[in-house]
Amino acid sequence: MTQDSIPSGNIAKYLRAYLDFHGKKQVELTDVINKQKAGISKIVNCERGLKAEDAMKIWSWLGYKDDQWRRLYVEPPKSIEAIYPVNASPIEVRGDVEAGVWREAMEWPPFDRYKITVPVDSSYGSIPRYGLLVRGDSMNKVFPDGTVVIVINYADLGRSPMTGDYVVALRRSRCGSEFEATVKAVQVSENGDMILWPQSYNPDFRPVVLQADRSGDYGNGMDGHSNGAPDVQILAVVVGAYQSIPRASF
Repeated sequence: MTQDSIPSGNIAKYLRAYLDFHGKKQVELTDVINKQKAGISKIVNCERGLKAEDAMKIWSWLGYKDDQWRRLYVEPPKSIEAIYPVNASPIEVRGDVEAGVWREAMEWPPFDRYKITVPVDSSYGSIPRYGLLVRGDSMNKVFPDGTVVIVINYADLGRSPMTGDYVVALRRSRCGSEFEATVKAVQVSENGDMILWPQSYNPDFRPVVLQADRSGDYGNGMDGHSNGAPDVQILAVVVGAYQSIPRASF
């Protein structure tokens, strides 16, 4: 293939689709074609052309052995259905959450986000879902470090947390206005208190009690559980999880 077979402007229209299809992050291209993040972003968003020699490098990096690199410009990988099958849907992984101690809630910049394809769950219809990367080991019986949990905000779900839910909890940082987050299993006691339980092989982790607001003033406007202040809230429920399979070790 020649440079003449590339569309005018060298716009790689389907580069993002290939990245999503292969589970690759946009940021990884910085090493593949030796360009800065800003330049990569413009190429992926079709604001700047992709040179033929760079397209060849990307094609090889994606694992293709043939010389059909021009498909990055003119054809999606196999078909749109191959990227997002009828019984699956794309989920954006937009940040990470600590399964352990409270840690600053981390929402990634758009450049670092990526998509994974997960089975469609008809129980939740069109309610928005997103992914969070689990860090830490306080939930490693269920969500080992590196697991992507699929979550729905309770505000979108239209119900309060229930015993047995795995949840993402937020609290205002004691050192500023930022929020800290953690993922835990929740138990709702008879008096309305919520207990956030670790699910870990490490016995050092202890549960956290969120006391119900007995005044009738539901402080945080979400679940009425404030741990003595309106600075703690249960944000989201985990509705699924994705875990890549590591290589076996002997």
